Amino acid sequence: MQQQGLGEFEKLNKLESFSKEELISKFSILEDEYLRAVKEIYRLKYQDLTDDQLRLVMAEQLQYFRDEMFGQSSERYKKPENKKKDPAIEPKPRIKRPSERYPNIPVREVLITMDPRPGCEACGSLMSDSGMMEDSEQLNVIPKKYEIVLQRRAKYRCQCQG
Repeated sequence: MQQQGLGEFEKLNKLESFSKEELISKFSILEDEYLRAVKEIYRLKYQDLTDDQLRLVMAEQLQYFRDEMFGQSSERYKKPENKKKDPAIEPKPRIKRPSERYPNIPVREVLITMDPRPGCEACGSLMSDSGMMEDSEQLNVIPKKYEIVLQRRAKYRCQCQG
């Protein structure tokens, strides 16, 4: 037995079978249900939302979805052009220490220690010298005499590593 052709049928999807007004009404129903669900989720988290807070949450979620859909790789945004560095604009040079700027000036070294030694905040015991130093330089101007003061402050540590 052979099946008879009943003619060609157009493939329709569900959206084409609804009118614009029906789609708008169904969308508003879904939107209301979604808002109710978000409100319920926050209520279960012990965070009751006011209508203003709910609108804010919805706006944040909408912006997140827009960013996902129309991200940097999308055609919606122009890709940044490769900016060529202007050779006339050079980066600022780093500020040199006084001993580097004035190498012929004598350097006076001052050791700064703490008496009594500090206590550990974690265990309360006295800290021991770690052997490391933190250096800072300042340029002192004495009339007709210049000197660089190198201050060396001891750093302390505790046996408990606190």
